[in-house]
Amino acid sequence: MMKPSQYDHVHPTFAIDTSSATEVDRSWPKTIVLLFLSACIAAYGLSFALDALGKSESFFAKLLSILGGVTCCAAMLIVLWRTLTLRGHLVTLSPAGIRDLRIAPDFIPWSTIARVEVISAMHTRWLELKIYAGALPPNLDRAMAPTGLLSTPRALHLYTNDLAINLDRLHALVSSYHRDHGSTS
Repeated sequence: MMKPSQYDHVHPTFAIDTSSATEVDRSWPKTIVLLFLSACIAAYGLSFALDALGKSESFFAKLLSILGGVTCCAAMLIVLWRTLTLRGHLVTLSPAGIRDLRIAPDFIPWSTIARVEVISAMHTRWLELKIYAGALPPNLDRAMAPTGLLSTPRALHLYTNDLAINLDRLHALVSSYHRDHGSTS
């Protein structure tokens, strides 16, 4: 059972209007920090790989060092590519559904979402949208985390690492839209 966090409270003056669209932009300060940390990890991985090449270690140790360095650099390039190619509002909530451009360009209808909850593990928190199995089109279905068996709901995970909104406000927004526009059955 998840303990309530001191951060689970959303200030009561935060008014939510679910009759029109709400758009959430990228937080550039958060994104710059993520890019900087990615660059540091890539530089460390690359220096580790180059250092291992210069030493007379086993072939296996050199191979692992090179693979680690290449993986760190590839991860940095992916973060950079996603930062440069995703334009506009990253998350859009509307009466029709929710769209997160980091997952897919299409809206996810509220009627396909079974539950909205905050998940916490290893000092990280994220918003999980439990989806009814088979309710999404194939292009959105591939973005789902395989958390269910047979007809149990699976999930989409929304992170606020690079959003200009905190997790509690995003949870309040998504829950309000889901309550007001989701299926009542």
